[in-house]
Amino acid sequence: MQAIRTLKELEILVKEQETPTISVAYAHDDDTILAVNRAIEENIVKAILVGDNEIIKSKIKELGLKEDNFEIEHEPDEKKSGEKAVELIIDKKAHVLMKGLISTPYFLKAILKKDFNLIPQLLRFRLMINY
Repeated sequence: MQAIRTLKELEILVKEQETPTISVAYAHDDDTILAVNRAIEENIVKAILVGDNEIIKSKIKELGLKEDNFEIEHEPDEKKSGEKAVELIIDKKAHVLMKGLISTPYFLKAILKKDFNLIPQLLRFRLMINY
């Protein structure tokens, strides 16, 4: 594989791959929704926004975006939204985890939750890539 030297080369490489789904924990802020929407519009990702259904739909409408661009997973509790976002990764319904408005401690606790066994899975995946 040739080295990537420009953002355009990276964009082309990403667009050649299967479109991954991003799971966004507590997607209640404009910046997160706008960033995800741009990636969707560029056909870089699909998205599942985890959080309060009414708040997310309201934000999407306020921003003038298409609600059809997003799948919304209703979980109004901030802490549980992080866990739900991680569960989507574990259940292979999403491929990439993104932090929304969720507080960092809740986000990290969801990632490090022993019941999810996510860290050993990530380490095995990293080892498979490096070797």
